[in-house]
Amino acid sequence: MAEAELQLSASQHQLTGTLKMAVPIETGQLVLARVVADYLQSHPDLKVDMELTNRVVDPITEGLDCIIRIGESDDTSLVSRRLWLTERLLCASPSYLERVGVPSHPVQLEEHERIFVRSSLLSPRWVFEREGERVLIEPKSRFKVNNITCAREAAKAGLALASLPAMLCREELASGALVPLLSEWRQPPVPIYLLCPERRFMPRKLRTFIDYLIERRDEYAIDRLI
Repeated sequence: MAEAELQLSASQHQLTGTLKMAVPIETGQLVLARVVADYLQSHPDLKVDMELTNRVVDPITEGLDCIIRIGESDDTSLVSRRLWLTERLLCASPSYLERVGVPSHPVQLEEHERIFVRSSLLSPRWVFEREGERVLIEPKSRFKVNNITCAREAAKAGLALASLPAMLCREELASGALVPLLSEWRQPPVPIYLLCPERRFMPRKLRTFIDYLIERRDEYAIDRLI
């Protein structure tokens, strides 16, 4: 009888069902895939259905448990938890810099072209900060795209400047395929949030996943995965 009670108690604490989420493409590929893989190995009866997309997702209307979103959100119908901050680096290929020149100050970016990463959650202007000085700049662009990996590849090909998450260009910087620019200036880091519908009782599968992310976010810090 005691053994049966222990088995019943254990089964009651096991997570079951399907956790549904939507994640930005690059964040899913570089971060959440590993997080979910580790998490599922600890919960063999749980399933995860993860959509990778760069569109703005409403978890309420789409019946999702949670979403990961890059950038700030003012949606009061969602509960948010900040997971990480991702640094951004201004980069260009050696061929572009040889053709156009190397900027020494953000105001000179007006004379350059950029690859515009289109997102409703990110400002169209670039911001550079240094010792109390703040410069907002919006260089011209002939190429707009909603995918940061595509922007990186276009920058590597020599098309224009790109402001890229550090997690996405470390290999290119190490190999010399991309060159960092204005390194004495800092672009404000971009936050990455987990958002979920506000509800009185949060499902255990979601509560446990959020706790897992929060407790181990340093382990899964973006720079550590590169």
